Amino acid sequence: MRVEPFTTLSVRLEGGKFDRMFSDIGATWNGVLEDMNDVKELVPEMFYLPEFLTNENSIDFGDKLDTVNLPPWAENPVDFMHKHQMAIESEYVSAHLHECIDLIFGCAFY
Repeated sequence: MRVEPFTTLSVRLEGGKFDRMFSDIGATWNGVLEDMNDVKELVPEMFYLPEFLTNENSIDFGDKLDTVNLPPWAENPVDFMHKHQMAIESEYVSAHLHECIDLIFGCAFY
């Protein structure tokens, strides 16, 4: 939603409310791990579009939603994308992907 034309489309769809946006990757991660009702999806933009983490168009989302807080290991959105890509393309993930993805029944970590 922080990148056009998605901002304008979302404003129309949501009636100007921004209650479905996230503002902190760490808090979102913890929320998903701790609360089974907190369901999020990793959109493709998480792996290639650093602009979706910032408010490049200076749209008034309110202070809390302006720019996404990154984990301490990420220097900036571009660094976050690079490290995220490296992790998802790692040999470890390739070797264990079948253990956590089930397109019919969902994800199960053992």
